[in-house]
Amino acid sequence: MSALNGPLQQHRKKIGWYWFTGNGSTSQTLYEGMGVCLNSDLGTATADDAKRGNTVELPKDGNDLHFVGVLSRDYTIPADGTFVEVNEPGSVCVVRCKIGEDATINSTILVCVQDTGLWEPYGSEAGKGTARCLQTITGGAAALDCLVVLEEGVQSGLQAD
Repeated sequence: MSALNGPLQQHRKKIGWYWFTGNGSTSQTLYEGMGVCLNSDLGTATADDAKRGNTVELPKDGNDLHFVGVLSRDYTIPADGTFVEVNEPGSVCVVRCKIGEDATINSTILVCVQDTGLWEPYGSEAGKGTARCLQTITGGAAALDCLVVLEEGVQSGLQAD
């Protein structure tokens, strides 16, 4: 970053740190570019619990209107949870696409998928939880990373798997 062209060598990112809820029994392996949402139903529904705004989990039906961004690196999440770095909407970063998905630079809109946190092509721009491709990829037998800008705006509601 200290070189004159340093800013040209890095993606523009908005970073947030959140607690990723563990599953209570085993560790989980998560990958850079997987989407995460606030754990909006954490604790007792009638309690004023600030943890709901600082704790994330993979997208699911019920938290799909609380998309906060994508993991900035690979993580092994212990059963009791850990802090994770998240690229928030407005960031230029990579998302992890579902196996076999294609995307075209400046054309394809991707959407985060519930239950997996992976991304797939979407019909139109819809706000948080969607991303505009800044790279062309051709899907294959493995999940691929695609450079995108994470869209800002209203919550998209994601895509049911």
